[in-house]
Amino acid sequence: MPTSPVFPDILTTDSHVVYVDFGYFGSVDFASEPSISSYGTESAIIIPFLADGPNGIPKYALTLGQIYQRDRGDIARVNINSPYYGIDEVIVTETGAVWKNGSEELRVSFVKSNPCQVPKPYRQHQFDVLVEEELQFSFTGPDLGYCDRHLSVENPVCEIMEGIKTDVDELSPNVCQFYQPTSKGSCEASLTFESITDGFRDLLLVKDDPIAVLNSERFYDDFDISLKYPCME
Repeated sequence: MPTSPVFPDILTTDSHVVYVDFGYFGSVDFASEPSISSYGTESAIIIPFLADGPNGIPKYALTLGQIYQRDRGDIARVNINSPYYGIDEVIVTETGAVWKNGSEELRVSFVKSNPCQVPKPYRQHQFDVLVEEELQFSFTGPDLGYCDRHLSVENPVCEIMEGIKTDVDELSPNVCQFYQPTSKGSCEASLTFESITDGFRDLLLVKDDPIAVLNSERFYDDFDISLKYPCME
């Protein structure tokens, strides 16, 4: 983590942030394949604003996982560099979200500005850096085996995966993913954690204290996903 906190007006030097999103996610590239669940509710958990050294620029992120509802089956792994975890329920509505897995449960509520208010410039800049500029690593390295598990799938993504698989496997985990937005929009919003059990607290790396939400917004993005390897030279 960087020596200086990324939100110096809020965080202390021994604190950091975790990014979580709740939403509807899909892939145009896999949408034509009827046997594949390419659209659905998912959540990403990421530790953003990491650096390559104590005094480095915070331009990296560690993706902890992509959460989806288990009964969707072997869904399209669009976030290639993220480990995917299936749980019992992932529900996202206009007013909140719920995760359920056995006895574990998380509930959050949302309130979007109406009419839409553009987020404050400072927070928006930090969010843009996270979503559009950071290079995302993972503990597991990229999952390029999705097409191998579905040999009937023939599309540009699978063709690219086949061509890069050997090089990526050799360099993993020094492989990162980044986003290239093609369109975007965002509104100020508030998010409140209504309840969260210990298992999901562990997943989000939070202690028993109340969860402080530093920033939240409702955003709509279309983007391309790319891999960089090696990521750190």
